[in-house]
Formats: sequence, structure tokens, C-alpha cells
Amino acid sequence: NALDKLGGAMVRGNAKVSDGFIVLSSRFSVEMAQKAAALGIGFVASLSAPSALALTLAHKAGLTIACRAPGGIMIFEK
Repeated sequence: NALDKLGGAMVRGNAKVSDGFIVLSSRFSVEMAQKAAALGIGFVASLSAPSALALTLAHKAGLTIACRAPGGIMIFEK
């Protein structure tokens, strides 16, 4: 819901979304991947690991994903 609101505010404000990124306090899900791709955002940071399906969609959409991991940060590049 918050990502929907952010996207709407960015579109209404004519923000250049390709210069920004999203930080999620939740898991990076397929729905989040779809929304980020639709907005044209290329980088998403998440507190939890993404699902395998979300990673597949993110890769196809050209998204880079970062998430917390036990030893630091995991980055899944496009």
C-alpha cells in the first residue's frame, strides 16, 4: 500500500524515478517487483530476502535488489 502511494506521488510530482530507489521494510515480493518495474525504478533495498519468483521477475525487469543477510548484505544484480 505504501509503495502504491509513493508511486502515485512520484508520478503526480513528475519525479524522475530512474534516479531514485526504494527501501522496503518488508519482504521483496513479486508484487513489489512488478510495482518497481512499472515505476521504472532500478534499485530496491529490502530488510528480508526476496522470494525466488520475485528475483526472477526482477532480473527480467532489470532491477538490482539488495537485502540483509546473516553475514552482511546480499546484492542481486540485473
